[in-house]
Amino acid sequence: MLLTGLPNTSEDKEAYSAHGVNDFVRILRKGKAATTAGPNGAINVWLNDKGEYECAAMRFKATVSSGTFRTQSALRLWLRAWLREIE
Repeated sequence: MLLTGLPNTSEDKEAYSAHGVNDFVRILRKGKAATTAGPNGAINVWLNDKGEYECAAMRFKATVSSGTFRTQSALRLWLRAWLREIE
C-alpha cells in the first residue's frame, strides 16, 4: 500500500500492515510506514523528513488524534493507547 500526501514528508511512503506495537517499530526501522485498522478506526505511522515519528488515528475518514514524537518510547505510549481505542 502507498500512503500519499503525508504531513511533514516530501515523498510518498510504502506502508505495511502492523499487528501490534512491536510490529510498528520493526516496520519503521526499515524506513517504511506502518498501518492497521480495527472496527473503531485506523492508525498510520511514518517517519517525517526530520526522522521523527508521525502518527495519525482516524475514524470515519477523519483524523481524531495525531502526534509527532522524537522518541520510540513516546511513540509506543501513543500506539498502546490508540490500538486499544480502535479494537
